[in-house]
Amino acid sequence: MQQKWIALNHEGFPHHTEHLAPIAKLFEMPLIVTDEDAAALFRHYYPGLQVEVIPRSELTTDFLKEHCSLIATSHDPDREKFHALFGEEMTQLFVPHGFSDKAYWMTQSALSDICLLYGEQMLTLIQNSPLASSLQKTVRMGNLRYHDYLQNKEVYDQITKKELPLDPSKKTLLYAPTWTWNEEHSRTSFFDAAEILLKNLPSDCQLIVKLHPHLKLNNIAHVERIIALYEEEENIHFLEEFPLIYPLLDLTDIYIGDLSSIGYDFLVYDRPLFFLNHQRRDPEKDPDVFLFRAGRSLLPEEFSKIYQLIGEEEDPSLSQKRKELYKFTFDEIDPEEVKKEILAAVQKS
Repeated sequence: MQQKWIALNHEGFPHHTEHLAPIAKLFEMPLIVTDEDAAALFRHYYPGLQVEVIPRSELTTDFLKEHCSLIATSHDPDREKFHALFGEEMTQLFVPHGFSDKAYWMTQSALSDICLLYGEQMLTLIQNSPLASSLQKTVRMGNLRYHDYLQNKEVYDQITKKELPLDPSKKTLLYAPTWTWNEEHSRTSFFDAAEILLKNLPSDCQLIVKLHPHLKLNNIAHVERIIALYEEEENIHFLEEFPLIYPLLDLTDIYIGDLSSIGYDFLVYDRPLFFLNHQRRDPEKDPDVFLFRAGRSLLPEEFSKIYQLIGEEEDPSLSQKRKELYKFTFDEIDPEEVKKEILAAVQKS
């Protein structure tokens, strides 16, 4: 292994690879993982992605310093920690794993050597945060994942349809709850709403439940009980290790969520969004639920009526809000231009 650029997912998190894969393919650099199971998973879902396995016992700091000049990662953006480990010669490229209203995570990107920005909204968040002075080199990358999906749509769609047998005669709903990493600012709706959604699902609808990879860390017994109760229903599909997002969204008629970044991803389709406002927050005043303005926000007492509300005619002003918010969130930029900008930023390092 000669000195080169790599993408590193040493924890094997599927949602990290979903965001690292487009960057890795853009620069034809390998994704490094530490076990064969993770490698097999990512090779299956991301054809064209070069995946290499280096056992954790061999993936040492000294090894990486000797063989790599740039590490793209979604793990930790702190450049001080990074350079304390690898020295000043190594370049850190932090790849955020999705845009959301979780301001803490989005603004942490300012700590990286090269801050990849989705667009104006992310830059505004950082500039208005305590980490604004930490921001150094920036590259605006827009929605690289959506570009990658469109470029490889036939392959991604084939994989998805083979593993997710949907009924084309039914309306397809996607429920994509986040996980709880902070009780105040980011608490999942799953434990408040999942059973209501599942037991009341109309026969003319099918529901995809895209579980966050970390959700079981919150309450594994509760999550597994829900899955066991409903996994045999032919119009309910639980996805636990399925990392692809845009092939799912392409099949989705209605999005149901909370604070997951997948809600922002869905804006590109300009289709209805419903938000489970289990913490009773005010979308007009609370920046932590800014996305809720682009859809319908439901309070807990309305959860049981969600399918009735889905059947009602949507407020026509929401379409324009979705379009405007998508443009505010994701720059429209060609991936080759992003590549040039990243190369230029690295040369200045």
